[in-house]
Amino acid sequence: MSSQNKGSYRLHTLDSLRGIASFQVLMHHCLIMSALFYGAFTTHAKDAGPMVKLLTNSVLHVLWAGHEAVILFFVMSGFVLAIPYYNEKNGSYLSFFIKRIFRIYLPYLIALGIGIVLNLYFSSAPRIEHLSEWFNGFYDKPVTGSDVAGFMFPMQGRFHNVVTSLWSLPIELKVSLLFPFIAILFKRLSISACIAVTAANLVFYHIGKHFGFQSHWKDFGLFYYLTFFLVGALLSKYHQQILAYFEKLSKWQTVIVLLIAIVLYTYKWLIPVLPAPLLKVAAKIPADYVVCMASVLLLVLSISSSASALLNHKYLIELGKVSFSLYLLHPIVIGVVGFTLANYLPVYLLIILSVLLSLVISVPFHYYVEWPIQKLGRKFADKI
Repeated sequence: MSSQNKGSYRLHTLDSLRGIASFQVLMHHCLIMSALFYGAFTTHAKDAGPMVKLLTNSVLHVLWAGHEAVILFFVMSGFVLAIPYYNEKNGSYLSFFIKRIFRIYLPYLIALGIGIVLNLYFSSAPRIEHLSEWFNGFYDKPVTGSDVAGFMFPMQGRFHNVVTSLWSLPIELKVSLLFPFIAILFKRLSISACIAVTAANLVFYHIGKHFGFQSHWKDFGLFYYLTFFLVGALLSKYHQQILAYFEKLSKWQTVIVLLIAIVLYTYKWLIPVLPAPLLKVAAKIPADYVVCMASVLLLVLSISSSASALLNHKYLIELGKVSFSLYLLHPIVIGVVGFTLANYLPVYLLIILSVLLSLVISVPFHYYVEWPIQKLGRKFADKI
């Protein structure tokens, strides 16, 4: 297999990893429509039964680690967006801009439009008392014209009132539009300088937060998430060297690295079981940064030869293809299922139905909405 084909082959594994992350978000949101799981999620299963406690405060939380999956998305985005600039296969910025608008913003607008329509229909509906507070926050206030304007530009507002998963897309779009400049900078810098830039961004965010910058600058939070994109870009630059080391690992060593990655990924959910003195120390470590380290390990493992057989499975590749559509649509499905069927079906069936319908609906949406929009964007970009 040529190196070019090998690289392309491994990009399929990144798609599969993205699909798995989308499925984690799906499971997270479907489970927390239940008051039982939402309570466990918000209290670290403080008063939960043994089974729910096991699913919450153990590595099994990886099955529904929704927020952690979004951090993984951001690291992966930084990794993938930087590749063309490191390989000198980038086009003009205008071409890149057009592709990103068609790739993210237009599908975002479609999902937003569906969410607004559902808000108009369900905002006057009675709340479902036996479902979670999180679920009952769906469509709890009628959307105003001012809300719609804010959602469209500058892409800010209370997304939970329309489509809860949309909160991350403004971050993805705004940071990615800056990314060509970041990638060009990183390409010219040494590894120590790249690390220094990433660390400087992190320090700037926390100092700014301490002084209340977020009160006067609505997009200040972008600097928090930018760190994860920068880590992805740094990994992208040196992934061949890192991968060469991973390829030397034995099968069991690879399994150990995977287990370490899962432990780091679920760090926030494991530390409550620690003794009080250790918990006090562990709780001071920002969990998202630990998840970022886990994401680096998972990303490198996903492009290693040891992961190829698993992640290149046709069903995982297909899940990866529809991952963005699944991410966009699943809260819409949860809202419709919950508000229309909650009085007729037990909660566990609502969860199962929401999972299955989300997976089913994401396939035609990808092939007949998302994919044609991307192709149209590429056509426009190619004419520039």
